[in-house]
Amino acid sequence: MCQEGLTEAQAPGNLVSPYAQDKFSNEMYAQLYSKLYGISAMGFRFFNVYGPRQDPASPYSGVISIFMDRCFAGQDITIFGDGTQTRDFVYVADLVKVLRLALDADDQGVLNIGTGISTQVSELAEKVKQVCGADIAIRYEAERAGDIKFSLADVTKLQQTLGFVPQTPIEAGLEGLKEWMED
Repeated sequence: MCQEGLTEAQAPGNLVSPYAQDKFSNEMYAQLYSKLYGISAMGFRFFNVYGPRQDPASPYSGVISIFMDRCFAGQDITIFGDGTQTRDFVYVADLVKVLRLALDADDQGVLNIGTGISTQVSELAEKVKQVCGADIAIRYEAERAGDIKFSLADVTKLQQTLGFVPQTPIEAGLEGLKEWMED
């Protein structure tokens, strides 16, 4: 994937994980059922969702909850790779708003659910440390097989179809997650 946003029309070319293949297959099944049976179907490509109630111990947890958990435990943050890899982080409350809007939409097809904003993982680690007020180190280890270098949503269709513009900057989302983790 390149550093430009992935549009809904782009079929993932080089799927590097079973997870990515499964997600793409689900999109294809929804399109097929829509054509065969006249079922209205809208697919969603969730980019890196984060927020309250995300379990940092889960194998499916995102990097933000893991970094926050490390900060609260006073443990170093580990970044796999050189830290220049990017992600499009979307706060869970924004995602829920999109899904609610989609319930009333007549459109079909696939929508990217992201912010259209690229954040380097090394920058994210620094932001998390700042929000938590943690004095911990950031360690770098070898890249993991299957991890992609760049992930960014093109949210043009989301804005045109549902009129939605992401509302939660990453700093505000990190504060929200911090408050939840402190409770």
